[in-house]
Amino acid sequence: MVEAYFVFPKDLVPSGHDISAHTTYSRIFIDALKQGQFPVRWVEHVWPGHSQPLFNFYQVGFYYFVSLVNVFTGSVTESIKLATLFFWGLGAFFMFLWMKRFGTLAAILSALVFVFSPYLILDIFVRAAFPEFAAITLILGIFWALDRKRFFTLSLLTGLAIITHLPTFVIFAPIIAIYALLNRKNIVLIILSFILGIGLSSFYLLPAIFEQQFINIDNFGISFYDNKDSAVFYIDSE
Repeated sequence: MVEAYFVFPKDLVPSGHDISAHTTYSRIFIDALKQGQFPVRWVEHVWPGHSQPLFNFYQVGFYYFVSLVNVFTGSVTESIKLATLFFWGLGAFFMFLWMKRFGTLAAILSALVFVFSPYLILDIFVRAAFPEFAAITLILGIFWALDRKRFFTLSLLTGLAIITHLPTFVIFAPIIAIYALLNRKNIVLIILSFILGIGLSSFYLLPAIFEQQFINIDNFGISFYDNKDSAVFYIDSE
């Protein structure tokens, strides 16, 4: 039932700014997969008759993984929590592997610094920005794959990072490019690996870029969503 999307027992769901959105999105994403959609694009969003191509534009990688975990748990909330814990551990693992060349102790300390980073804790427990958090852990894997010349892994992680949270990947892209240039001997293979990774994510990336003309995305810059109005409010309130 649609009403079930809004039932979030407080003792089962961690608090956070976006937790209700992620719980809702996970539920409708899982339902769409069960109905035979793959990749998931068009969903009945919250109210019957209000369908939309939500996952044509909203990052989907985290929800694919939540759906995979849900096969074993049968609980949306437990799947979200386990998926988040998995990415937390995966990020620590990638950080350990990346820093291993400096010694085991340095690698362990680096992993611990990552695990207890204030921004990541903010992402998980305050903002509930799970897709962004998951993308950060995958980007650590990209740096490790560049170091170890794991080119297929580099392609796979690039594709996963793009579909998990495109804005995060775009922010890190210049740093990744500079880091890749340090390994000039394999620059051709690295470029091909990135191209393959972008290709793997094209099922999400191309519609997200080229089908914006069919939605009301321009409305995000007006009315309630106009950030300059908020800025004026805060200035006047002082």
